[in-house]
Amino acid sequence: MKNQVIDIESRPLQELTLKEVLPYFRSIISEEVKILANPVPLKLSGIENEITEKILLDPARYTFGMVGLAEVLHCSVKTAYNYRSTGEYDPAIIKFGKRVIIDKVKATEIAQAQGRARTVKTKVL
Repeated sequence: MKNQVIDIESRPLQELTLKEVLPYFRSIISEEVKILANPVPLKLSGIENEITEKILLDPARYTFGMVGLAEVLHCSVKTAYNYRSTGEYDPAIIKFGKRVIIDKVKATEIAQAQGRARTVKTKVL
């Protein structure tokens, strides 16, 4: 009985025991770990590569999407969309594909120049 080969592929999944299935799961997980340990580098175009380098060098300076712009300007997302549609914040917005990246410093400078900058109130301890 010990030397019998168990035909797992022909049996329904609910009839398999953990002892029979565990070696297959371990082999799958070990292959996934190998893939994750050696990631394939992304092939980016010139502008995407330049933007990615900027973000990696100073990630606190950038935010993503209209939600990020709304957080920087302390306004609603709808108002951020309205500001973006006017083109006033184009110098602070980097867009490629569906991705929108906001330069927080430039957006704040533009808001201050237009008198829209709101200060964040902090509690005094």
